[in-house]
Amino acid sequence: MQNDPIICEIRCPVHGFIGLTDFERRIVDSPQFQRLRRVKQLAWTDYVYPGATHSRFEHSLGVMHLATRLFDAIVETSEPLLRRVYRYNDNGFARARQIVRLAALLHDVGHPPFSHAMEKLLPLKAAGHYSLFPGQDAEPQLYEHEDYSVAIIEGPLAEIIHGHASNRRNFRIEPSEVSALIQGTPAGPTLFWREIISGQLDADRMDYLLRDSLHAGVSYGKYDLNRIVSSICAIERPSEESEEPKVAVMKGGAYAVEALIVARYWMHKQVYFHKTRLACDHHLGNAMREILKTETGIEAFPPPGTPEQLQSFLEWDDFRVMGLLARGNGGEHGERLMTRNHYRLVCEIEHLDTSLSELNRSTRRAEEIVKALRTKVKDIERPKALWYKTKANDELILVDDENRRQIGYLSSFSVLMKSINAGSQVFVYADKADAGAAKVDYEKFLREEAEKTRAAEKVKIDAAPNLGSASQELADGAVPSTQLAFPPQGTGKMVQREVPTYKGVPNVG
Repeated sequence: MQNDPIICEIRCPVHGFIGLTDFERRIVDSPQFQRLRRVKQLAWTDYVYPGATHSRFEHSLGVMHLATRLFDAIVETSEPLLRRVYRYNDNGFARARQIVRLAALLHDVGHPPFSHAMEKLLPLKAAGHYSLFPGQDAEPQLYEHEDYSVAIIEGPLAEIIHGHASNRRNFRIEPSEVSALIQGTPAGPTLFWREIISGQLDADRMDYLLRDSLHAGVSYGKYDLNRIVSSICAIERPSEESEEPKVAVMKGGAYAVEALIVARYWMHKQVYFHKTRLACDHHLGNAMREILKTETGIEAFPPPGTPEQLQSFLEWDDFRVMGLLARGNGGEHGERLMTRNHYRLVCEIEHLDTSLSELNRSTRRAEEIVKALRTKVKDIERPKALWYKTKANDELILVDDENRRQIGYLSSFSVLMKSINAGSQVFVYADKADAGAAKVDYEKFLREEAEKTRAAEKVKIDAAPNLGSASQELADGAVPSTQLAFPPQGTGKMVQREVPTYKGVPNVG
């Protein structure tokens, strides 16, 4: 069995031409997939980065393209292993490749309007449906967009998948096999390929970093894609761990992988966690809650439980929401969005979690700052992401370039990977009219905090006068203050940050 021929191509600003088979084009032409043209990838981010108006439609095509490149690279470097473990023949490889392409194409088909910004308004799962994904505790939890993707694949798209002549004649792929790759549920040898759909080195993040960076007009999301593709392979794990092979990276590609993880870190810090983007997400969620309450009677999207409920969900997209906002249906928060009267950032607090004592200290300090700002605080955002997972089952494995033997985990060769997850930020917002006064209160808090710190250090020096000149200097003049600190190279602007000063001189070294 050969792969189906490419019958059309779509020009992509990131990857060039992306080819589609007739089977795939039928799915792309479906109303369910075309809806993704009307769901922006980055929600309200274009209020900060005007070019970031791209959609889930083009991202999904890009993920399919990259997943195919990763699949082909793994087969090229590890074909004997995959043939031996999974008993693949040429037909088996062609079938697995088609399943991977479909799963990558459809992984985001269930996104609500404005993508992740609206996921807090997805409904609670009904009793008995709490553990759709493996390893989840049986506790009440919200549906995720993957749940809707699965329902769409096994619902309205099932007829296209079952009915296409190429699938009936060549592949005989069941919709459940595609959804299993998205869910991560056991489904035979195709489960191995989930790592390139959703993992630490998956096609999803590889595409969105490059695409979001391009459209936002920043360089933070760039990395060496071709080096990663040429370095990816499969290795056999010890039998006591698993009989399944695992995706690994040749040591020569380790720095390219490290660059991808750092790119993800910077994109979150500079784009996804931008202070105005977070404020707009807050207003958008509250405005959408008002709209849903008016339109449906409940403050949540319909669940994917029945065909009728799923169809009702699919009728929601960015265009519909924008029309309702323009007509004033989003309440106070909708009006704030439409007039750009969003909450303003008062301060960004570093929240350290390298130890339990540090976490407790950071938490207490954040609470004290909020208390000092009193009633001026309108919103507190605590965005958090795990940049690199260091648990053994999640770690990226490095192998020798020549004999493909495991030589360790990425974190064992990269000091950065061991520390990149430390800390997070807390963003404190006030109304535009109160932001100036709130910043005055914050600066007062910092001065009082500095005085307490200096007094405490002086007590230590007085109790032990021979501690040395460095401690004496700290006691005499170390004053944490708000200074202009140099930003990461390439941002082109100064940022306000808490940095220590010694005898009145900012320490920016």
